[in-house]
Amino acid sequence: SPQLSADSRAGFQTGMFYRSGKLLYGQAGLQYQAINSNFTMPDSNTTGEINDDILFRRLQLPLYGGLNLMPILKSAFNIRAYAGPVISYDFDIPDNSLSLTPSDFNRFRVDATFGAGMDVLIFSVDAGYTMGMNNLFHQDFEGKGNYAFVNVGLRF
Repeated sequence: SPQLSADSRAGFQTGMFYRSGKLLYGQAGLQYQAINSNFTMPDSNTTGEINDDILFRRLQLPLYGGLNLMPILKSAFNIRAYAGPVISYDFDIPDNSLSLTPSDFNRFRVDATFGAGMDVLIFSVDAGYTMGMNNLFHQDFEGKGNYAFVNVGLRF
């Protein structure tokens, strides 16, 4: 299989969640995410390398279970821990100089996420890590989509 390396770049996500429960809670959401990755591979026509940034655009369905660590103060202040699967669908992978096409990638994946969050009045801050459980690529390459994230939001 050909050699391919990747460096993570910044991205963003927007979405909404529904959370319900007392000490233990469940949380489901829907997110739009755009993550930029820089891929490098040997150029078969020269002794050099070619690289390009690829912007992955995806829809995600996070399904978390969590623990409210301060449920007595939940309406004003709370600290939470959570984990669970994230089902992802990459719906757009643009043209690039590496000749990678959407068919080179597994468009549906299930990843695992864990993290912690803090709620203060109407504000919510979360930090976590998503581990790729499935191969990011369909055939020729091997790699998993791991990334850290920080979310800031409003609670309704």
